[in-house]
Amino acid sequence: MWHNLDIRIDGKEYLIEAKVYDNPSMFGINGGRVSKLYIETPDEEEICCYDRGWSSDKPDNEFIQKVLFMVTFGKEGVRPYEKST
Repeated sequence: MWHNLDIRIDGKEYLIEAKVYDNPSMFGINGGRVSKLYIETPDEEEICCYDRGWSSDKPDNEFIQKVLFMVTFGKEGVRPYEKST
């Protein structure tokens, strides 16, 4: 299932698109449930991209762990967003 989120981490806003499965997969990040992940700023600056492997520089591990938790399990304050085309 695809998730589109607008989240805040450490006071900064990020737009996230993630493909999250019900079960962990060898294709997921760290063998987890997220197999595709795209993170950008509201100004459309790419932070990272994962599509069954990192296609850009992997950001800080602590940052990724926070993002994975939010997209996998949800968190108060996380809200869907509509990306403008």
